[in-house]
Amino acid sequence: MQITRVVFEQGVELRFAGDHWTISSAPPAAGAAFESLSDARTALSPLRPLLITEKRGFGGDLTVLLRCDGRRSFDACISDVMSHSFSKDALYPVYHLAYLLGAVSYHCRRLAELYAQIAVRYCEITQIPGYDDTSDFATFGGQTEPYYEFEALVGAAKRSYDSVRYILWQRFGPGKGSTPRSLEMLLKTRTKIPKPLHEQLTTSWQTFGVPLTRYRDCIHHYVPVDFGLASASMRRHPSGAWTTTVRIPDNPEARSKSRFTFALGRDALTYAWELAEEVLGVAIAVVETAVPLQADA
Repeated sequence: MQITRVVFEQGVELRFAGDHWTISSAPPAAGAAFESLSDARTALSPLRPLLITEKRGFGGDLTVLLRCDGRRSFDACISDVMSHSFSKDALYPVYHLAYLLGAVSYHCRRLAELYAQIAVRYCEITQIPGYDDTSDFATFGGQTEPYYEFEALVGAAKRSYDSVRYILWQRFGPGKGSTPRSLEMLLKTRTKIPKPLHEQLTTSWQTFGVPLTRYRDCIHHYVPVDFGLASASMRRHPSGAWTTTVRIPDNPEARSKSRFTFALGRDALTYAWELAEEVLGVAIAVVETAVPLQADA
């Protein structure tokens, strides 16, 4: 299989043009061309590749979300979670977790695609005859779709975190009583979760789960977390490419558009991708530690 397309952070899309790589969101007169994908990755650093599209001889082209280290497909790792012969009572909780991880992957992939589309669209606008703005920065208003995907991803990620509690309670709970209503509550409950896993889950929750919950609560119960009127920030990269940043607030716990701050420059796609990576890592750790295989049942 041959890689024909790569989408990097900030929506920079590379396409293979037979003997070189070009950037979709760069004006033809200004865009760089690269002899190899390796050269392109070096030029675009520190932006990381999120999506790759492979040309296949059957079933059409395939686009996959990469993990943050760029080494493996996110969805292939989800398949690994489901690849064992689990005991009968563990099968549905593991399937439920894999389903939610699939939703996280889907929304992250869609978010990256929207970033690339926005960058290309804005580049096309700059090529309209009479457009004479030479600035390297711009605001592109009315970009609601990335926020729609971000909101959906946040919900799926929160549910993924909380769904591991069923697996943990089943294996390490006291054998009586109701499953705690959230992972946060479970971690405060006396269980037999092995210390290394408990420490990993606690650190993950404090680092990723708490901010995630603040975004989820703000979105679900108060106001959207968009910047201005759902505006994207456009910036010209040294390669000539227009890049996309969809800003989310530093303080979703403020729960008010008038009190949001954006000083950290937090980007929805990068935040979502790193969150997805963390949730996947937690799921793998829980399944590998807590779920008995069929042979062990």
